[in-house]
Amino acid sequence: MPGSLTETINLWAEISTRRTMYEFGHFMRARGISMPQIMVLMHLNHAGHCAVTDIGRHLDISKPAASQLIQRLVEQELLERRENQEDRRIKEVFLTEKGRRLIVAATAARSGWIETLVKELPDDKESEIMSVLHLLIQAANQVRITGMAREDPS
Repeated sequence: MPGSLTETINLWAEISTRRTMYEFGHFMRARGISMPQIMVLMHLNHAGHCAVTDIGRHLDISKPAASQLIQRLVEQELLERRENQEDRRIKEVFLTEKGRRLIVAATAARSGWIETLVKELPDDKESEIMSVLHLLIQAANQVRITGMAREDPS
């Protein structure tokens, strides 16, 4: 077991991230959704809509590659393209209702392992655990994200 608070939080973050990403990725791959497609869906879930060129920039891929990726998602009825009302040359991409339902289900699958974890915790420690987690959440929400990533040691 780790010795310091930093090591303990790092271990928890590593376990939580690994389990969460595994469950989410497994759910999406079982439905034939690739990692780049997942990234598009999640970006649109957060942004609401955006232009095809924005998807390319977000994924650091060319506009033709972004168009192909989007087209596959349109064919799966997860996205729809619409003309921008102000500039008809610009095509915007939106999640369909089917796409939204997929994101909701994937998010539930992503955190499903936590329900199992909670059942393993002692009932008499629930309020203590919640109190500590609230402190972590509060502190995490105050940490500035920009510039926080450390340089890659390799």
